Amino acid sequence: MEQATKMLNALNELSDAEWEKQSEVVGKKADEIYKDAGTYFEQALKIQPENTDPMTILFQIYSKLKMTEQAEAMNKKLVEKLGPNWMDN
Repeated sequence: MEQATKMLNALNELSDAEWEKQSEVVGKKADEIYKDAGTYFEQALKIQPENTDPMTILFQIYSKLKMTEQAEAMNKKLVEKLGPNWMDN
């Protein structure tokens, strides 16, 4: 996931013209990395279903990938476990 974040940060530092050329390719690669990472955190959550760390990371991944339904489900679990202001922590 860190690699995807670095790729997206580097993309944001490009000129507008370069950003236009690179954004689709870099964005797709970053999405692939996030999807791959998501499978590992989903497995971690299966092993430790009460652990909020993988829930938080999955919420972030689902949000980045615009997987709204999954992000909302993870948010609901986090609210149940950590309270409505869990993002503030």
